[in-house]
Amino acid sequence: MNPPPLPIHGTGPHPSLLLWLNLVAALFLVDAGLSLLHSLSSFGAFQPFAGVSALASLLLLLAALVTYLLMGFWPSIPKRWFLPVILWTIGVLLLLPLLSIYWFFAMPVISVVLAVFQLALGGWLVWSTQGGWTWRWPLIRSEHLSGGSFRWPRLAGFACLNAFLVLPAIGVYLALCLHLAVDHFSGGFLRLDAGGITGIAKQYTRADGKVVHLVPMMHIGESRFYEELSQSIPTNSIVLLEGVSDRRQRLKHELSYQRMAESIGLQEQQDEFEPGRGLPRNADIDVSEFSSKTLELLNLVIAYHSKGGSPELIRELMEKGQDPDALKGLWSDLLTRRNEHLLKELKQALTETTIVMVPWGAAHMPGIAAGVEADGFQVAERKRYRMVQFRTIWKGLREGKGK
Repeated sequence: MNPPPLPIHGTGPHPSLLLWLNLVAALFLVDAGLSLLHSLSSFGAFQPFAGVSALASLLLLLAALVTYLLMGFWPSIPKRWFLPVILWTIGVLLLLPLLSIYWFFAMPVISVVLAVFQLALGGWLVWSTQGGWTWRWPLIRSEHLSGGSFRWPRLAGFACLNAFLVLPAIGVYLALCLHLAVDHFSGGFLRLDAGGITGIAKQYTRADGKVVHLVPMMHIGESRFYEELSQSIPTNSIVLLEGVSDRRQRLKHELSYQRMAESIGLQEQQDEFEPGRGLPRNADIDVSEFSSKTLELLNLVIAYHSKGGSPELIRELMEKGQDPDALKGLWSDLLTRRNEHLLKELKQALTETTIVMVPWGAAHMPGIAAGVEADGFQVAERKRYRMVQFRTIWKGLREGKGK
């Protein structure tokens, strides 16, 4: 979608500018309607508006960005109408990550609310431009433009405002969202900072002298992290390991993170982590206990990790991933069901030894910690591990490009 040519000289409104602004206004109204239809249909398994709604939203975002840039060149654009459209379009996109962190499973309802507000804003746009509840095309006419002309000082100020204030503010906000997401979904067992990702292992003790170590893990990380963790395992401990089995061959491919690890200079957990100092024991379930929808999604994700993303695979993943029931089932199978099984194994292990190590994925830690605390344990110590360093990733990416 290309912006109209800019009239550097002259004050009269250019026909292509009017055409562009009307296309943006019409696209905003169409996107509002499609977003509402898609949001309402997302409560069911059949979602006929998913593809066209995503396309309309993408086109609207591009149009809003172009229109915002045009404001620096063309002051005659009526800001009282198009600034709200631009701020809404970009603002909702920036707000979605924050909403998803704390209200992930309420996103279908939130999407409906946002679509209704966008429709209301679109209605206000029509009412305001037409001077009432009448419909005339075009919505934006020559009398709506102020007739201002291009000015270099104004463009320079606009460029500085965005380069030194708007873009840095957006960057800081997105970094904050990422930090909050890591902290929230790991229950405080992971920390994201400027240097990388730090894991916080917690030692829990109980009045009877029993000790449980909860160690957050990542499928890929620094080789030094896995080595340091392996050496810290007490020799008299039972180590409850993560790793679902597939005795009935329900998965079409073997899950491997080697391709991802090699591309960014990190190591895969299953190759580097060797808990040889304690007594290792698998404490996970078999994939046959997962629902059919979970298995379907897992096979798609594993194919993506193993072979890379083809257009067909990505399209199928996006379609399957928009089913709220499938997402809830995936969350239940991958986290809740496995955590419940692990906690049973943990209780059994505590009858056999004094110290139990639980090196499981960081996403499991909030549920496991809640179960441990409910069994009378309290946090006694914390130990930090640098799991990933951004400089390692940067070095891996640079070396990968050089090959």
